Parts: sequence; structure tokens; C-alpha cells
Amino acid sequence: MHTFHRDRFFLRISLVIALSSCVFACQKPAPTAASTPPLVNTKHGPVQGFVSNGVKVFKGVRYGADTATTRFAAP
Repeated sequence: MHTFHRDRFFLRISLVIALSSCVFACQKPAPTAASTPPLVNTKHGPVQGFVSNGVKVFKGVRYGADTATTRFAAP
């Protein structure tokens, strides 16, 4: 009966460590007042990104045409 509680304790501790490391790793860096977010002009309009560890990052940019009409078409 003793090993059951010890195993459960180590399982809980490892779960807490894994979740806390994910929370800290998944946070976006706070923007500073002195820096402005990068802005790029494209032919379809401006795209705004952010800077993460000195790297300009642009997420959610669509590319390629919509394949919904030909997705299940014959080859």
C-alpha cells in the first residue's frame, strides 16, 4: 500500500512540473513601449507581426489558393 501513494505522489509532481514548464514556455513576450511591432506591406494589404527573441514573427498569414473545389476531384 505504501508504493501506491508514493507512485501517485511522483505522478502528481511530474504533472505539475510539466504543466508549469508549458505555461512558462508558451507565454508570448510582453511588448515593450519603446518597440513598435513590425509591419509589412503586401499587395493584399499590411500584415502586422511581433518580435520574439529578436526574430520578427508573422503568424496566420494565408498562402496558396483554396482547394475546397478540387480536393476530392479525380486525378
